[in-house]
Amino acid sequence: MKINSNEHVMFDLFHYDIEKCAFSVLKKMNININNISEDDRKERLIKIGLMMKENENLKKIVRNTITNIINNFIKENNLTEDDIILKEFDGVISRKLTTEIGEITPVLRKIYKVFITDIDKKMYIAIDEKRIIYAKGIPNLYDEMNQIYKMILDINFMSKKQIFSELEKIKNYFFTTSNKDLFLIPGKGSSKFYIFLKGFGKIEIEKDVKKYISNEELDRKEYFSRYISPFTKSLLIEFL
Repeated sequence: MKINSNEHVMFDLFHYDIEKCAFSVLKKMNININNISEDDRKERLIKIGLMMKENENLKKIVRNTITNIINNFIKENNLTEDDIILKEFDGVISRKLTTEIGEITPVLRKIYKVFITDIDKKMYIAIDEKRIIYAKGIPNLYDEMNQIYKMILDINFMSKKQIFSELEKIKNYFFTTSNKDLFLIPGKGSSKFYIFLKGFGKIEIEKDVKKYISNEELDRKEYFSRYISPFTKSLLIEFL
């Protein structure tokens, strides 16, 4: 993933993608998919994935068709390189509101009210009009970290003074919170987790073990460096 923008913080971006992408294309091609549930996303992805694995030619045709749909959508809406923040396999994040083109077409999924990239433009966090948090491109991401991303995305970006004040509050919270769940990275199975400890690095534990780990033992600097610093650095660059 490579985000196309000189800015690190953007507002009111439009995310389009093709609904039930491969399924819609296969259906249009009159391929027999009667055994695939259209409404069960997990089943749909698994069964279509198996179909593609067993038939490389079909896989190539479907992928080329999707690429052509996206390219046509961009062309017909006169989207320039500067308009496109991110071009994905089955969609586009755009600065411009567009119109739907053709029977199978990208549709507007969400509007990002705030969109923040890392310095290298390989990751982003965003919040949409329904206040749902999105985070993409971040290695070993886990849901608990969304509470920190929400704090960052809720900053009042109209005031430079408040930006830095809020960033300091977020940092202080992160380094003092007693919420150990924030530091549990899900592992294999429902009860296994990874955690970073000072002097030990990344270790695997059972969830019940967390009560024996003190707040002082948590390597919060490692978490901050991996999950938060990429975005706070971008804010400092953008607003200093």
